[in-house]
Amino acid sequence: MAWVLCLEDRDRAVSLSAQVLADAGISISQAPDAEGMLSELRRTRYDAVMLPAHHPIRHELARDPVLRRLPLIVTEVPDDAQVAEALAAGPVFLVRGASPESIVGSIRSVLREQELAQSRKNLEALFRAAERLARAMTVNEVVQTALEGALDLHGVEAG
Repeated sequence: MAWVLCLEDRDRAVSLSAQVLADAGISISQAPDAEGMLSELRRTRYDAVMLPAHHPIRHELARDPVLRRLPLIVTEVPDDAQVAEALAAGPVFLVRGASPESIVGSIRSVLREQELAQSRKNLEALFRAAERLARAMTVNEVVQTALEGALDLHGVEAG
C-alpha cells in the first residue's frame, strides 16, 4: 500500500481525496501545517507528498538533499508559470483541477516510476554481483561476494 503525506488548504478537499485514495488502496496522512509536514517527512518514510502548487513549502523541500528526491503531487496548478516552476523543483506530478481520480492516477504514476527505478537499481546490483562472482576463485570468495551483492539489493539488510 502506498503512503502519501498531504498538505492542503481546504479540509473538505483533503477528506474527499482521502476517501477516494483509501478506496484505491492508498493511505493518506495529513500534515496540519508546513512545519508539521517537514517534521513528519524527516521522521517517517512516505512514498509521495501532495500539496497545492502555491504553497511555499515546495521551496523548502527542494532545498533539502533528502526530501527533494521525494515525488511531489502538486495540485491546484492555475497557470503555466507555476507549472514551469514546479517542474524545475524535482520529481513532480501535476494535477490540474485536482479531482480525486486524477490524484489517484498521479500517485499510481509516481509508484510505477519508483518501482521501475528500484528494479533497475536491483538489476544493476545483480549484474555487478554476477561479474564479481565470475572472478571468485575460492568458496570463501564466492560466499563473501554473494553476501556483499545481496546487501546491495533494495530491502536487504545485514542482521
